[in-house]
Order: sequence, then C-alpha cells, then structure tokens
Amino acid sequence: MRIDRRNDLDLRLIEAFAAVMERGTTPAAAEHLGLSQSAVWNAVKAFEAQLDVTLFRRKGRRLEPTDEGRLVYDDIRPLIGVLGNLAGRLHRLKHNRRGRISVAATAPVGNAVLPPALSHLLSSRAEIEVDLTLLPTEQVAQTVELGLADVGLLLGPVDIPGVQTHVLGGAELVAVLPRDHLLTTRSVLGPADLVKSRLISAGPVLTTLVEGAYALQGIRYQPQLRCDQAQSACALVNAGLGVAVVDPYSAAVAPGSAIVTRKFSPVTRVAVVAVLPEGSQPDQMMESFLTALAATVVALGPAGWG
Repeated sequence: MRIDRRNDLDLRLIEAFAAVMERGTTPAAAEHLGLSQSAVWNAVKAFEAQLDVTLFRRKGRRLEPTDEGRLVYDDIRPLIGVLGNLAGRLHRLKHNRRGRISVAATAPVGNAVLPPALSHLLSSRAEIEVDLTLLPTEQVAQTVELGLADVGLLLGPVDIPGVQTHVLGGAELVAVLPRDHLLTTRSVLGPADLVKSRLISAGPVLTTLVEGAYALQGIRYQPQLRCDQAQSACALVNAGLGVAVVDPYSAAVAPGSAIVTRKFSPVTRVAVVAVLPEGSQPDQMMESFLTALAATVVALGPAGWG
C-alpha cells in the first residue's frame, strides 16, 4: 500500500474513517463526530486518495468496507484507543488534576486484583482518581512505554524491553472443569489426569507455562480449542466444551456457576507484574499503590480453588 507523502496522514481523516467503519453509515458517523455528512464523506474520500485504495462500497443505505478497508481498520484500531487515552490525559493535565493514576491492565489483574487493592488504597487516600483501561498483554507495556498510562498490570512476562518491571507476587495456575465433570471428585489434577479431556488453551503467556508443566511429565500439550484470553477459556469450560488450565484470577471472576477449579500439579506459577516507564522513580502515591497491589496478591493466595 502506497501512502502519498505530499500530504502526511491527518488524524481527522483517520477518525472519520474509523467512525464510518464502526457505525456503518455516513449520517451515523457524522452525528457521532459532530460534523456534517459531507465533511465526513469528504474526509473518507481524502483518506482513500492518500492510501490509493477504495475503503468502502455502498450496499443499499450502508457502506460496506472492502478487504482493504478492513485491513486498514485492523491496523489503526489500537491507534484510535491510544488517541482517546491521550486526549483524556491532556484534558486532565490542562485542568491541573492531581492525585490521579492511569492504569493499563490485562483483564485477569484488572478484574480480580485491582478492585481489592483500590479498596485498600482509597480507605486511606480517598481523593485519588483512577483511570482503568483493559488491554491485551502485548499492548499494556506499549501503552506505558508511550506514556499513555502511569502503570501497567499484567501476568508475566517479567523481562520487557523499553519499560521497568516490578514483580508484585505470583499465583498458582488452576485446572478449570465443568461442574459435572468426573474429575471434580479429585482435589489435585495434573496433565495425566486431563489427557483424555478436550483441552482449551488460555492465551500465549499461560500456554507457554502449561506446555512446560506438561513436558515435565512427558506429555505433549495439545489443546483442541484455543483462546487468546483466559476468561474466554473459562467461558468455554462453562459451556461444557472442555477443560483448561488458567490463572486463578480469571477463574475467580468467570461468569456462571457451571465451573469448578482444582489445584494443578506440577505447581506452575505465573508472575503478577507492574510495568512502569523506563527510568522513572515511583512517587509516594505510586509506591502506596504498588504496595496495596502486592498485599492483595498475597491475600488472594490460591483464589479460584474449590
């Protein structure tokens, strides 16, 4: 794809294109952006001209994206979120709001570890404001590195280029099963116990750990259903589609009551990691926040067992 360098990409054109992609019609995009329909359509046409591709084809009253349009949207979607976060941060900076922490977290840590940690922190510092954005693992560190979040929270890895990491503690992985599964009579399950069940993977970080645990017992880890998030794996288990080995936080906040968790052996731990900008020195508020998070990780212990 060739971009006309005589006129570098205008963020307003990207915003107009994304609005049409997400809302399907020029009127709906115009209403969302507070612009006229002609302004939105002209922006889309200008974007097409710069990229030298056709992004939409009209289908009735709706605009249907071309294959090129879908490809462009997939590539710029993270940028849209980044720009939204940046606009919010600049607005708060302009109005001199202090005592605020911007957090980018993966779903397991953001949904299970962060709430009790915040409860503890706010009990002594009620004035603190917190902005939380849930992101995939690979985007958490990038968001911190770009300065769009003050701190990132994720489950492993520990060594991440471009940022500094602080290990807050660790959690033992658990086996998750449908409530009516025969293996629920066992308190501890290992690879040999699960080998005859349909396996569901739970994202690249946990998959690497589980593969290692299986290898220790000389068994190859071969998931039939593969998810990019542990909570999605729990949802499939909840539907009776198989079993999974996940972090205890995802299991603890999984919706529905049709799943149970059991201790997984060999014991396999995943690190709970805080990510800070490289070279930064945490201030007193951030130190208090990290201390509350570490205490929460310890207090939760084997969350999700039973």
